[in-house]
Amino acid sequence: MSDFSFTCYGVRGSYPVAGAEFLKYGGNTSCLLCSTPDTNLILDAGTGIINLGRQLLAGRNTDREIHIFISHYHMDHIQGLPFFLPLYEPGCRVVIHAPPNPDSDGGSPLIHLFSSPLSPIGWESIKADVEFCGLKAGNVVPLSKTTRVETAFSATHPRDGIWLFRVGVNESSLVYATDVEFPLGMDAGIQRMCRETDVLVHDAQYLDNEYFDTSRPRKGFGHSTVSMAARDAVALDAARLFLFHYDPGHTDEILESNLEHCRTQFPSSFLARENQCIEIG
Repeated sequence: MSDFSFTCYGVRGSYPVAGAEFLKYGGNTSCLLCSTPDTNLILDAGTGIINLGRQLLAGRNTDREIHIFISHYHMDHIQGLPFFLPLYEPGCRVVIHAPPNPDSDGGSPLIHLFSSPLSPIGWESIKADVEFCGLKAGNVVPLSKTTRVETAFSATHPRDGIWLFRVGVNESSLVYATDVEFPLGMDAGIQRMCRETDVLVHDAQYLDNEYFDTSRPRKGFGHSTVSMAARDAVALDAARLFLFHYDPGHTDEILESNLEHCRTQFPSSFLARENQCIEIG
């Protein structure tokens, strides 16, 4: 059994979906758990984080610090946070690493999710010890003796850009590159951070024909096509590619067709699937 694995709890972009045609790969929005020897590390807080929080409490897995890295503040990446049960558990410690976008009071925009008129909860209902840390481009955040997170920023996602993360555990790594759009390939700085990763989790919201559709073009929306994801995996010399952040209109059948197309460019490609644990290294 590897000491480093990841499990997707939400794989969709834009908004969650439900129905028989989405059951195989899942309908929750973006959330991924990296399981390491000594850290609870979560990437993004879409609706998938709700079920993850329940599982952490049920498994009494909240005695360690919980680190949540937020790629950006769009709703599909933060909307599950008010329902993340460890936040209401006395004795839990949660560190939220988020983009440096303070509100007028110098606090985190995430606090507004818990406040009127958006919510009846109120931040005063939070019982966990919560700390907010601002992300810094090119920084390496050591979370434990074995686990670290490297950060990079890209302006390709409207309107405030997107943060990419490289999670390292000993000599193994996972790169999380959601909501990216690199029509001509990743820039050199981001390539340096992402090269030769064991696992590349990459945005794959569109097919080429959708991206270039003249009646409803998606260019500039801040998302990749399946072909772009495969091209980036080749350029980065990644060991495995997991397509992620699926269009909410793409059924299981469409996703599997997308995967066949992707494997013609990068054979070691897979579909990110909710609740499937993947070992790394």
